[in-house]
Amino acid sequence: MGTIALFVEHFTVTLIGTAAGVLIGGVTGLGLARLLAHLYMRSDRVLKLAVFLPWRTALMGLLVPFAVPLVTVTTVGLGAKLGIVSVGVAVAGLVIAFTSGILLTRRYPKSQRVELIAAARTVATVAVVLQTAFGAFGAGGLGYRVIQHFRVFEIWEAVGTYSLILVAVLIFDLVVGTLQYVMTARETAPKFDKPLQA
Repeated sequence: MGTIALFVEHFTVTLIGTAAGVLIGGVTGLGLARLLAHLYMRSDRVLKLAVFLPWRTALMGLLVPFAVPLVTVTTVGLGAKLGIVSVGVAVAGLVIAFTSGILLTRRYPKSQRVELIAAARTVATVAVVLQTAFGAFGAGGLGYRVIQHFRVFEIWEAVGTYSLILVAVLIFDLVVGTLQYVMTARETAPKFDKPLQA
């Protein structure tokens, strides 16, 4: 396949995957925000415990360049279809997190201190994911082993090794999340009677 054909394929896969991800993620994110807002109105405790939801672990795990392909290649095979599914899943995860986060923050504003801790939590999980990606190019760690398995199509061995990386991401996520919970627990979320508006 020539360079121009690969260029066209690259952008076609990106556009289709992104469009599908935005559509699915946007609808899902809106629904999730409405559901959580309904639960929050019933109990402040739900709002405070929600900080332990490891959405960063799931999201960052999916955003690693070879995370989604490792799982989907066994069902859809190689090629453009794999690219579309991988991009779509990753984009949908981002859109779900951003959509629900923005809507809920509008309804339940956080203090600057809690927002900074939440940002630090995201950075901590991203750091583990970055090392995984860098490791695939020889920077050490488990990322290099994952890509070695993938190159010889040892898919389940790669998935098993990558699961260890997800455990590390989850540990970072929950450790910083504990600090976020302590800070959030000191604040009282405002109550709203009106339904959440997009």
